[in-house]
Amino acid sequence: MDLAQLLADQDGVVCRRQVLASGGVDHDVRRRLRRREWAQVHTGVYVHHTGPLTWRQLHVLLPAQRRVDPVLGVRAVRRIAYEQVVHPSRRPRTVTVEHAALTVAVAARTVDAAVAALADVCQSRLTTPERLRRHLESQSRVARRGLLTAVLDDVSVGAWSALERRYLAQVERAHGLPGADRQRRVRPCGSAAYRDVDYRARQVVVELDGRLAHGAPGQRWADLDRDLAALVGGDITLRVGWAQVLQPCRLAGTVGRVLAARGWTGRAHACSRRCPAGGSPSPGDRDPPR
Repeated sequence: MDLAQLLADQDGVVCRRQVLASGGVDHDVRRRLRRREWAQVHTGVYVHHTGPLTWRQLHVLLPAQRRVDPVLGVRAVRRIAYEQVVHPSRRPRTVTVEHAALTVAVAARTVDAAVAALADVCQSRLTTPERLRRHLESQSRVARRGLLTAVLDDVSVGAWSALERRYLAQVERAHGLPGADRQRRVRPCGSAAYRDVDYRARQVVVELDGRLAHGAPGQRWADLDRDLAALVGGDITLRVGWAQVLQPCRLAGTVGRVLAARGWTGRAHACSRRCPAGGSPSPGDRDPPR
């Protein structure tokens, strides 16, 4: 195998035996070490950088029956159902995307981080919510199963980021706004684009911008071009970010009024006694989820 491809497949880790098998010689290894292109982490084991090792370069999954001597700096995790979580054909062997994503989601410190772990791999088309759900159901003991199932349900309808899921749960559902299409493919400027939240019947689009800064000028101009193209077609675009979604009651009231101005006969209802989005809260309403 080509050495560059091997390094890419193994997250920058390679052993002397693999270097020799790919056509290299010991002199090549010594040259890279001397030039500080590589660093030695164990005898005969190298990484293609000189900085701290990443968790992917430190963690190794082993079958439960396998016994190895402990190695400083390497975390070996044993698993009984080893073959169920390892990709069947990749070499060197790696865990499946589904197992890796769910492992990260379980260990996430916040709900938003768990959402990001699952939504990112789906948005990148590395897997699908259905495949993640099947893997989750195949595991007998998983912490936060209820939360992960709910997150996958939302990802499957197009809530592909923590911001989008917060809007779906805390703005739209919590305040009784009509259900929207999500990730709808359109071609407003001749090229394909996807609308985050599209209330098609009322021609109202909500674009959720999770960037903490303004982003590249080119991206910002492209967003504005799409907004103008949507307006020419009769659609009004509400572009909101974290500052607005973190005030879900206020945002729900705004979106509800815009929808009403475009023919929606319903109204946003209050999600709690303190909620200003609608009138009096419905019987049984509770405080919004945090």
